[in-house]
Amino acid sequence: MKPLDIKAASSLFKVSRSTIYAKIEKGELSRRADKKLDFVELVRVFGEPSNRLTKHERTQEKLDTIRTLKDTKQENTNPGEQEAALLARIRKLEDDLQHARDREKWLQGQFDKLTDTVKLLNAPKPDTDEKTPKKQGFFGRVFGK
Repeated sequence: MKPLDIKAASSLFKVSRSTIYAKIEKGELSRRADKKLDFVELVRVFGEPSNRLTKHERTQEKLDTIRTLKDTKQENTNPGEQEAALLARIRKLEDDLQHARDREKWLQGQFDKLTDTVKLLNAPKPDTDEKTPKKQGFFGRVFGK
């Protein structure tokens, strides 16, 4: 696939241009010498473009599901077909739930790593004066001062 510019990548992967620039700035995403982005790099960072839904599309999907369930209920068609449709929907929802749990687990791991890093950065630094003994003169060593 040919390289994409920022605008094309933004629309294909359904992320804002500022998100792409931020990923480039952080080093998570690399650019070619001609300032374009490789499709493979974009898939590595953002996942398959066909799997990405915008908030509007997710809302629309939920509305379509509700309408389908209402239509199925009103039609009073074959109960076996209704059951099969509902079971398929349940399987999809279970898969979505598992995906959300996996994503939550990963994010919790990232949060824990960041918390540990902050704790390390905020840890008190040892005072070097306490570790090095004070030099005493001859009288101090003899008389114990």
